[in-house]
Amino acid sequence: MIPVLKKEWKSNFKTLTGWLFLAITLFFTGWYFKAYGLDEGYPYLSYIIGGLKLIFMFTFPLLTMRSFAEEKRYRTDQLLFTAPVSARAVVGGKYLAALLTFLTTIPLLIVFMCILSVYGDVPFKENIVSLVYFVLFGMACIGIGIFISALSDNQIIAAVLTFFVLMCSASVSGIVASAGIKNGVLLKIFGLFDLAKPFDNGMYGTLDWADPVYYISVTILMLYLTVFVLTSRRLHVKTSGILNAAAEMLKLVLILAVMAGCNLFVRGLPAESRSIDMTYNKIRSLSEDAKAGIADLKDEVMIYVYCSKDKADETLDSTLTYMSAYNDRIKVMYIDPAANPQFYRQYADREPGENSLIVTSGDRSRVIEYTDCYKLNYKYAYNAVSDTYVVSGYDVTGYDGEGKIVSAIDFVTDASLRKIYCIGGHDEAAPDTELKMRIENAHFELADINLLQYDEVPEDCSVLFILGPLSDLTDDELAKLKKYTGRDAGAIMFCAYTDGEIQKNYDSLLAGLGIKVLEGIVYESSEAYYNNEDTYLLPQIEDTPWTQGIYTEGRTKYIYMPFAKGLKLTEAAGVECRTFLSTSGNAHINGNAEEEGPFSLGVFVKKYLDKGSFRAAVISSDYFLDPEINRAVGGNNHNLFIKLLTSVAESGEVADIPVKNYEYDRILVPGSVRTVMGGFFMAALPLMMILIGLIIREIRKRK
Repeated sequence: MIPVLKKEWKSNFKTLTGWLFLAITLFFTGWYFKAYGLDEGYPYLSYIIGGLKLIFMFTFPLLTMRSFAEEKRYRTDQLLFTAPVSARAVVGGKYLAALLTFLTTIPLLIVFMCILSVYGDVPFKENIVSLVYFVLFGMACIGIGIFISALSDNQIIAAVLTFFVLMCSASVSGIVASAGIKNGVLLKIFGLFDLAKPFDNGMYGTLDWADPVYYISVTILMLYLTVFVLTSRRLHVKTSGILNAAAEMLKLVLILAVMAGCNLFVRGLPAESRSIDMTYNKIRSLSEDAKAGIADLKDEVMIYVYCSKDKADETLDSTLTYMSAYNDRIKVMYIDPAANPQFYRQYADREPGENSLIVTSGDRSRVIEYTDCYKLNYKYAYNAVSDTYVVSGYDVTGYDGEGKIVSAIDFVTDASLRKIYCIGGHDEAAPDTELKMRIENAHFELADINLLQYDEVPEDCSVLFILGPLSDLTDDELAKLKKYTGRDAGAIMFCAYTDGEIQKNYDSLLAGLGIKVLEGIVYESSEAYYNNEDTYLLPQIEDTPWTQGIYTEGRTKYIYMPFAKGLKLTEAAGVECRTFLSTSGNAHINGNAEEEGPFSLGVFVKKYLDKGSFRAAVISSDYFLDPEINRAVGGNNHNLFIKLLTSVAESGEVADIPVKNYEYDRILVPGSVRTVMGGFFMAALPLMMILIGLIIREIRKRK
């Protein structure tokens, strides 16, 4: 095998074919790297590899067309039949030579990944899975090309047939859909020829062992068929040809049976035992928080999926499969609306959408709409007729099914439901969609309230939100809020910087809790404590119970707080205050030397009462909850907020499951770097390959 491998490897690069393959591959690899990695800032190799899949449909035939077709054309195949080399060694050598040529692109893709990691965070595990699937896909395609080359004596015909077969195998799902095939047996048969589906699955960062087994099976089968073709030609010159042919045919049948058995066995394994989720947020499996949320179930929970099994959403179905496998008290049943159209009426007044979930336990139930299981970023367009902005579309940017399901299970198995009231009427900030999802997933019900319409804060209020009022509280509101601070309850309160009136009543409320709000805005002088502008604060995170998981000794994680007010702790009877966010000692207020840091930016308050206590978290910037600000620090602002929420509510351990965003934050690569690298990988490197190939060809001609 080794001599054949060396001969084929050298022959690939003694002609222009191998160098042309490299040039084309390098050009398109560089093209996609420039477009997706450098320009768009995607840290995923799957974008590049997904684009290369179609390109390799054209270039794989270049690698394999001459493997055996050229041998037959020049009658050198007779030397192979009579040489003291087995057919397996010949096929293996030629296959490995083509595979090694293909694998020359892998180091380049690894270089791309390393370049991107210089300018931002890169999901290395997910990228490695993509590379593994890319190699497996290439192995199978080259095996098919080698086999087709063995059937033909013309390189061009071999190349065209290889291209045709590869394109058909990559388009099986489209062919099945256009043909309207719905029969389960036929779908499984067609699925045997679908090379693209396992490849596409691997681009999402999950290694399913059924896919490598499938690709390896296809590769082995193609190589064995190639050996079978070569052996059958040898049999013509042997006296015992019939017996040998029968033996070879029996071997082929046995190999087919073994391959089919291996694939059926692996695919029959439970999804959770045959898959390894390498995604950074475990989007294809259960997070540890979700496992904790369903681990101690005492009641049976039934989850109805409102759709037929064949129309199930793959991600939701995967989550439900993992949950039912992790805890056998969770049962899942699919309800076909066409067969049972009235089923939903016992749980909802209106029909839920397809793939919606109905979670039940005993006499309690909750409906989870399918669209609520995903994070949607809506797009808006101006409508000149109505003079309003209307929704023109949306992008799906995250998955929240896991959190919604755990929250619903918590709801139907626990009669208690904590209520949050969010005060309005003062131009306060409002929780964005993602934060609302997390609040609901933590088993809280959120409602708006205007205190002017109530005699007091409602008795069922567990936590009161005051999200940075821009105008002051009225005397009546202040009296109601001071009365509320005498209850066994909680509050989260934000301060907002404004050039308007001084908020005497709101400041008075905080003063009663041992916090003095300083006039003006905080400026930082220590560069490590602000971002670009000295009012865009990156506060010191103190080591407290509320900052666990965010606090690090080396300040490797950040909280972001633009335009914050300064807080000072004062004495108040029966009140205990503890700072969890603070400035450096070089901070100051509006340049006033009399007000110098450090200042508190986040304070946890506990007011002891005759029965119980009043808990409050005070944060000095209303930009704290802004989704863009939160995204800039990887979600740490919202993570801290949820920890504070559960603490002030004294709700104990809550299965707080963040929305699983589909992608890392994009990487920003400087324009000059994009230009230089794009030119090198798209132009200089491919031209270098072609030039080397032309030089080698000229040298051979002169010899």
